[in-house]
Amino acid sequence: MKTLQHYIIIALFGLFSFSSCTQQEVKFNSENAKFQAIQIQKFDYQNSRGSGNIYKGEYNKTGDTVYFHVTYYPDETAPSFTDWQIQATLASGVMVQPSLSSIQDLSQPKSYEITASDGVAKKQVVLKLLIYEIEYGDLEHGFGRYSKLFEKKAADLGLTADYQRNMAVSGDYLIVSNGVNNLLVYDKRTGAKKDVVIPKPANFNIWSVFADEDGVLLASNNANFSATSLGTVSIYRWKDGLDKQPELFHQFTSAGISLSGAGFISNAAVKGSTAKDASIMFDVDGRGRAENKAIRVAIANGKADPTLDVFNKPVTSVWNGKVVPMSSTSRIPFVGAMLGFPPSMGVQSNAGIGMFTVDPAKSNFLNMIIAGLHYFEFNHAKYLAVATSNWPGDYRLLIFNMDDLSLVSSTKANAAEFEAFNPFSEDLLFKNVASAGDVTVQVQPDGKTALVYVLAANAGIAAYELTIIGGK
Repeated sequence: MKTLQHYIIIALFGLFSFSSCTQQEVKFNSENAKFQAIQIQKFDYQNSRGSGNIYKGEYNKTGDTVYFHVTYYPDETAPSFTDWQIQATLASGVMVQPSLSSIQDLSQPKSYEITASDGVAKKQVVLKLLIYEIEYGDLEHGFGRYSKLFEKKAADLGLTADYQRNMAVSGDYLIVSNGVNNLLVYDKRTGAKKDVVIPKPANFNIWSVFADEDGVLLASNNANFSATSLGTVSIYRWKDGLDKQPELFHQFTSAGISLSGAGFISNAAVKGSTAKDASIMFDVDGRGRAENKAIRVAIANGKADPTLDVFNKPVTSVWNGKVVPMSSTSRIPFVGAMLGFPPSMGVQSNAGIGMFTVDPAKSNFLNMIIAGLHYFEFNHAKYLAVATSNWPGDYRLLIFNMDDLSLVSSTKANAAEFEAFNPFSEDLLFKNVASAGDVTVQVQPDGKTALVYVLAANAGIAAYELTIIGGK
């Protein structure tokens, strides 16, 4: 062992577990009559284990009192003083009386005597639990509290067509694709329909609408192609505002995309600023055949590279897919998803390919389709928002933490790891109708909130607000 000491962990029911060295040696010491570490946690009687937050004890300056600071927010119920499990670590040979093994009522200070490993020196210590309300505080990493802004059904929003399946947020507007017709415009916070007409090229059939990190709206069409027929994709950009005609930002054809049959260029996604550096990715599917191709248009200094970056994605798309960039300056990392049945989703990074666990028995995915996905960064954390659904049945929003890409295959078998990876899972009120949809996110300029939207084609739209305020 690294030291002559080993540790005694005082655990539930008074069982003492010793580290397993071949030889154990006690170092007699008169100065180690103290807890090396001590913590408390609420005890779950139903599952016979600790549950919930863990609170670490802190010694006062004189070393005769350990305080546990348990806090709660104004709209939360204060924890009780009862049903606490205590776990402590002592140096080898150190003893504590009375035992810490039983479940404790800490409504009154608890006194304990710790005997040093020399068997002579003793120290009295008092455990004190302090429970008090605190004001809302800002997290340094990721989102905390969230709320639903609205959830409206298709009839209330005027959603009637299957091609109303993409959306973006620009300024104060939530904008939904509408084929060759005018884009549908809604108030981003209330979902109220706005009598706003956004100019667009005549007869341009919009398949995808998306917004870059500056909030500039972009739109593109879809394109069928084959070995004997080229498809053309046009990307328009409203760089001068939503009340002005958009510019033709970039245009490319399917030349150079080699498939085993006919292909379809569809859903678009962007990462970065199209006025500076950005990646725009398009999915390519096989019109009934499985294809694993995708396209990246690289933007540098506001200019699109005329040479397409055609690459393989970690999934195959039969009828519909989406590829989402996570970098504005390089192809990887990115996430690719098969949006049809059976669902499949994976991330490609420098470390290789990691596949998401989409089995409903092992994750929070539903069993029919992935309806949309959107990568975003918020409060120093990386996230992927995903919509998933049954057929016919539920519609669910999931948010995954993408800080550590090694966790993408996590399952519910490791509950703590999975909860950290998938901190948000909520079912919507409306039901799946058309097995298609989208997810989009707008991080607000002050960086303190992010608005997350879920569109279910022919079913409705729901909106959530994530905040950096701590607490559940």
